[in-house]
Amino acid sequence: MTKILAWSVVFIAAIWTIEAPDFEPIVAFVASLLTAITLQVKKSNDKQETEASPTIEESDNTFEVAEEEKTPEVNPVFKLAERFLEVFESHGVHLNEIPRCIPEKFGISLVELANKDKLIEKLTPDLIDWFCSIFNIRRDWLEANGNYIYDTKNYYKNEHSLLRLLKDLKEQHHSSMRVIAYKDVKELDSGGERPQDVNLLIVIPAFKIDDRLVMKYIPTSTQWDWGYWRSRYQFKGITRVCYKKLDLTFDGYNLDSEKMAELSSGGVFPKLIIDETPMGYTWYPDDYTDKETESRCAKETHENRSILDYIDEQRYADVFTDNA
Repeated sequence: MTKILAWSVVFIAAIWTIEAPDFEPIVAFVASLLTAITLQVKKSNDKQETEASPTIEESDNTFEVAEEEKTPEVNPVFKLAERFLEVFESHGVHLNEIPRCIPEKFGISLVELANKDKLIEKLTPDLIDWFCSIFNIRRDWLEANGNYIYDTKNYYKNEHSLLRLLKDLKEQHHSSMRVIAYKDVKELDSGGERPQDVNLLIVIPAFKIDDRLVMKYIPTSTQWDWGYWRSRYQFKGITRVCYKKLDLTFDGYNLDSEKMAELSSGGVFPKLIIDETPMGYTWYPDDYTDKETESRCAKETHENRSILDYIDEQRYADVFTDNA
């Protein structure tokens, strides 16, 4: 408003000067013009300062300070109960089915499952021992004191231990047992670049719900590198011996290297990976150990003789003798 009035005075003084061009009108015109210009410049500067300055909001004469929201820590005891239920869910067991899976002596009913406080009262050391054994779960992970769900063993240069394990499991579970062989490349090539990793996952029954099997998973940490001769020979030798001695063939699938690392470290529930895997095998491990006379799909047959010699040198057959 002040600026408008100042310029109005300038206009009036200009008319006065034109009609009576004398000293006094001229002085009045110059003075009013300078005043209007000064007010105009001051208004522009004030506007620029206002735009450049940050706006600070006040509430009740105090500055409001935004604080980061902190996620409340979960009580480790309740974490134990959560992981107990998570394991069942990650093995395909519905909450309402859990009481049928647990021995009656532990007294777990839907009442306990509906209330974490009551469930915690039932999670005795004996129940936890049974639970970790039936699912092959690490106790320290269940008790919220560890990062890895499963214990995993490395069988590189320790093939006899793996063969004994597979032999014992096959005798217990027969055709209900599976061994899944994952590879992290599209095509394996003995002369190709490294790494080309292969990893084994052992799957056996844990218990039955009606006619449905709930499976137990045994991940292994060994990632046999197909590009290194010794690693490849070991895997081929194990594959050949399991097929010939146990009538056990491995189910071949592809798996990206990141998921294979998680699986082999015991850091993920295997059922989640299995459920995401497309149906249909992507490779047959025994193809890489068959002779041309045994299969029209035989691959890398130039190594057959060397693989058979390696099996003899490492005495794999000893595992299957009566006193092994």
